[in-house]
Amino acid sequence: MAILGLLILIIVGTSIWMGLDAQAIGYNQPTYDKYTGKRTDKADPPFAWFLGGLLLWIVVFPWYLSKRPGYKAQAAAIAVEKASK
Repeated sequence: MAILGLLILIIVGTSIWMGLDAQAIGYNQPTYDKYTGKRTDKADPPFAWFLGGLLLWIVVFPWYLSKRPGYKAQAAAIAVEKASK
């Protein structure tokens, strides 16, 4: 029973972290196609990451971790672009 409680705590905790981290990184910003450089209008809202983490943690959490470095780099590039204007 204690293991189930620990598992639930891990899932809820990491889901909350995904939502907060996604908001801090700027996951809700439009993305840019890496091949053409054109802006796409799709965005990954932080709440979607949180909810996905709660419902399908075993799939969504590793997916989030794999996408996170790209979004951090993209957020940094957007910040530089805004600062130069």
